[in-house]
Amino acid sequence: LAERTASNYPGYTYRSRALAGSFKRISQGTSPGWAETKDPAPVKTPEERGEPKWTGTPEEASRMLRAAMRAYGASLVGYTELTQEHRDHVIFSYEKGDSNN
Repeated sequence: LAERTASNYPGYTYRSRALAGSFKRISQGTSPGWAETKDPAPVKTPEERGEPKWTGTPEEASRMLRAAMRAYGASLVGYTELTQEHRDHVIFSYEKGDSNN
């Protein structure tokens, strides 16, 4: 594995392995008969796996994100600058409470 990863062998690049790992996690939760009583363990960071952190240009990142989103079924993918107005009107957060009880 280390040799193929180091040589950027097709299917063994960090990006390929990350995409494959994400599909595996999603398919586990959607397969019939899958019964997980607790949340799955979080994915390890590159540093935790002993791998270098990915670095690249914003253009490379957008191409990579677009490819992953298309693989998951997105038909249109777009990007924009995240301004304070977006943060105020589009991005929401909440705290989990007992309002549903």
